[in-house]
Amino acid sequence: MRRFLGTLMVLAVALLLVAVSSGAFAQTHVTQPFHYFWDEQTSSVTGAAGVAQVNHFELQVDAGAPLNVAIPAGSAPSAVLGNTTYKVLADPALPVGAHTFVVYSCSGSALGVGCVVAVPFPFVLDSPIPPVPAKATNLGVGPVRHGRQLKKIAKD
Repeated sequence: MRRFLGTLMVLAVALLLVAVSSGAFAQTHVTQPFHYFWDEQTSSVTGAAGVAQVNHFELQVDAGAPLNVAIPAGSAPSAVLGNTTYKVLADPALPVGAHTFVVYSCSGSALGVGCVVAVPFPFVLDSPIPPVPAKATNLGVGPVRHGRQLKKIAKD
């Protein structure tokens, strides 16, 4: 009995570890079209004195080359006090599957110069949800349809 309980305990711990360590378990799932979002300290992009200024952002998806996305227009106040939220529309050709994106805040004007990297953000791009077909209308049964008698087809 003691051996059975020990084996059961080991299995329970193993199951817990698998559930906790599962990467897909905690990942965000999205479908196209979607945006990449990130926050930056507002004073870093407004020219505040004594604060290192961001010249541009670079966005990297998976192992691809970082892409200069400038300072995207259409920013909005963040839910985090003192920050601004930026967004960039994702590439519609990104294949379905697991991905990671990271944003670099760069103080230099050249690509990759003076950049500070954020923590990579994993996500899963799912297949698009197929559209729901239109439902059938004008249903009916019986020998009469719209006031006309249905003709029986004689088989020879």
